[in-house]
Amino acid sequence: MKKFTYEATRDQQKEVMQYAHDPELLSASKKELREFLSLLSKHFPKHNSEESPIVLQWRGAYSHAKGILDDKRQRNNWRIAIATLVVAIVAATTGVLQYYSSQNSESSVSSNATE
Repeated sequence: MKKFTYEATRDQQKEVMQYAHDPELLSASKKELREFLSLLSKHFPKHNSEESPIVLQWRGAYSHAKGILDDKRQRNNWRIAIATLVVAIVAATTGVLQYYSSQNSESSVSSNATE
């Protein structure tokens, strides 16, 4: 992902808003996306009306980058849920196997004691 350092220039503002739609953002880490959103926030057009083209373009750029970050967070939540499910299944299977193993050893001990 391209790294930016904040410069209060119109040229960088335009470049950052265009970069928000670059496919390269899809491969960025969550940390990089948060840093990019922070930089994009600093470039919010302050002296324009709410419906000016630059404000609408900024909102579109911010929404796009934020959507990518939200998708990454959601995918991470699924990974955590699946990992938790796998751990629960392994723990349950281990518990059942230990239970049956202890039952078999107890029955062999009691059959040896009665002989």
